[in-house]
Amino acid sequence: MNSHRLKIALTENGKITLENLPFLAGETVEIVISSQKKVASSDNPFPLEGTVNYYDDPFEPVAEDEWEVLK
Repeated sequence: MNSHRLKIALTENGKITLENLPFLAGETVEIVISSQKKVASSDNPFPLEGTVNYYDDPFEPVAEDEWEVLK
């Protein structure tokens, strides 16, 4: 089975026009239509750039008791 996938937007009246398909005239094809959820796209590749992060005490000792494992 030869398959071909297209993404096409519906026209205002709900019609779809398929053109230049890679199949021969008279060939039987199966058409399956699925809706796709729109994904919010962001043109900004760095959406967190310019935001501020606050650390209450960035040098506070963390897991002091765990250092014994390294000895």
